[in-house]
Amino acid sequence: MFCIKESKGDARYYGLCQTKKWWFLAAAVIAAAAIYGYQAYQTAKIPAHTGSPYKVGRGDIIAVVSATGTLSPVNSVDVSSRITGQITEVRVNENDMVKASQVIIVLDDRQLQAQLAQAGAKLENTLAIYRRSQILTENGALSRQQLDSDRTSYAVAQAVYDDMSSSLEDTVIRAPIDGMVIGKPIPAGQTVAPGISNPMVLLTVADLGKMQIQALVDESDIGRINLDQKVRFTVDAYPEKVFSGVVQIISNKANITQNVVYYTVYIDVDSPGGLLKPTMTARVSFNVGERNNVVMIPLMAIKDNKDGQRIVQLVGLDGKTKPAQITTGLSSEDQIEVVSGLSVGDVLLMPGSTAPSGVRLAAGGTTTLTYEDSLAISRQISGVSFVAPQVQRQYQAVSGGNNWITSMQGVTPDYMTVRNFELSDGTFITSQQLEARDRVAVLGKTVVDNLFGGISPVGQVIRINKSTFRVIGVLATKGQSAGGQDQDDMILVPLKTAQERMMGINHVQSISVQAENADSVNQVLEDVTALLHKRHRIQAGQANDFSVRNLTALMDTATETTDTITLLLGNTAAISLLVGGIGIMNIMLVSVTERTREIGVRKALGATFSNILLQFPIEAIVIGVTGGLIGILLGLGASYAISAILGWATVISGFTIALAFGFSVLIGVIFGLYPARKAARLDPIDALRYE
Repeated sequence: MFCIKESKGDARYYGLCQTKKWWFLAAAVIAAAAIYGYQAYQTAKIPAHTGSPYKVGRGDIIAVVSATGTLSPVNSVDVSSRITGQITEVRVNENDMVKASQVIIVLDDRQLQAQLAQAGAKLENTLAIYRRSQILTENGALSRQQLDSDRTSYAVAQAVYDDMSSSLEDTVIRAPIDGMVIGKPIPAGQTVAPGISNPMVLLTVADLGKMQIQALVDESDIGRINLDQKVRFTVDAYPEKVFSGVVQIISNKANITQNVVYYTVYIDVDSPGGLLKPTMTARVSFNVGERNNVVMIPLMAIKDNKDGQRIVQLVGLDGKTKPAQITTGLSSEDQIEVVSGLSVGDVLLMPGSTAPSGVRLAAGGTTTLTYEDSLAISRQISGVSFVAPQVQRQYQAVSGGNNWITSMQGVTPDYMTVRNFELSDGTFITSQQLEARDRVAVLGKTVVDNLFGGISPVGQVIRINKSTFRVIGVLATKGQSAGGQDQDDMILVPLKTAQERMMGINHVQSISVQAENADSVNQVLEDVTALLHKRHRIQAGQANDFSVRNLTALMDTATETTDTITLLLGNTAAISLLVGGIGIMNIMLVSVTERTREIGVRKALGATFSNILLQFPIEAIVIGVTGGLIGILLGLGASYAISAILGWATVISGFTIALAFGFSVLIGVIFGLYPARKAARLDPIDALRYE
């Protein structure tokens, strides 16, 4: 509470004081009690819940943990060559079944045959010389040293011959294991070479009879998974068929995606008839509990109070509802066991509106936005230019011996326009590639630097979570966002490829909508919200299962902040100019005072008013020019230092430099005029008498 106190004198001052009147505290307590009582009365007039009745019954509950994973062969071998040579014959095609040691590729051996013949001739010659040396040494006609030299020559020739023989055998490349040829082999006519860190892969052979799923399980569910636990799963290719598997490994290494912690569970599965293919998305169900013939109710009927007690609305014989506390047990996706507190035949009042399903998805939560929602927005909402749905997840990308953990984003062709990206090389994702679920990728500059060392990756192949993708483009450098996030550290793939082949989801995490102009943004926002209400069947009064953010409002806020900072900096600069001008004026006034006799002499010798008037502004301009040049040098140095030390991008504008320099000179002129006029108006006689 503010008050004014009067001092003993006539002056007044403001200060803080606190009243100690007891009646003020009492009035506050009475007012609070009245407000609370009125709110309680209004609440009592409204029914606690509205909805439909539900009769409690019995049934079976199966608790399931759901997860998504990718299928891969347990045994998969990339076949490469041990020698350099040209492929003359490829004896297998994609999807052919091969046996271990079966010939699959033949290299040109003519040069090796010739080299082997030369090595054989040299070996025979060195052997003959060595045997002759043995005889001569035994007869004392040759020294022991010469015999050792001939023996060494023979050993070297033998080693060369053996190496040539081994290389000749390597011209015939055989299948390392029983399995199927995955992917198209390198065609005949190409020259291959061995490699240690990054060998050239000729083809891949995989045993598709033994497959493995790498499923990501949320940290809240991983404690319910056990080794040797049987699981069931489905794949999109055979939606009506249920496959089975067994948990073999539960990894202790965490995978953190969008602040959600997952653990990898390795599941061995059989592939009857070779139905399962590598990189298929598996939707896995872990049966973690089962109860038969138990009292159960829907999960949505339960509300937890602030004390953690589980409460339902029980309908009495008189039709009135009252809260009832219950104890619960095992739960499934939509049902839960009631251990105590309810009996079969009891009637509950179900809430009128429900929250989204509680199923835990691989993306980290329940999401209701779909690709079809984005199509509806694009087709039905006027004033919309582009619509870009998106999904995102962290993966490890591999190229040769290099790997990099980055953000893989599933996008549509409109993404580049909506997000204002440009290409520095290659092409962007097309509608045909989106619909075909092609494994193509566009890389950010950070990913290119870490996987390819800055070399153009267009046309190269990378692996994302063990899935092969062909690089079709590279994004132009965009730098860090306002929040400090590296906007070049990402890989873009077709949305449907990411959804169905990588993540195993059918929803999108966000939809970006670009309006035709700034004036229509608010109307588009309202129309989009209304359309999603209709598509998601959200009734009036129900909570949205989506959120909408107006980026224009955020930009306006940022613009206001920038304008405020600009105004403050402008005021600071104006004050600095004023202080500098006053300094120049003071210097010139001191100069006029010290040179009064000089001015008197010049006037006595015939100097006019204009001669004296020009002298001091020129000196002031020189001071302004000197200060401006020093300021330009300091500004350039500071800009380069900030860029080098902090890594910030600094932009130096020639116009800004010229404007600042002009102001510096102008300040010298303006604040040098007064001292100049004072000097020019001095009386020569008074000036000569000045001491």
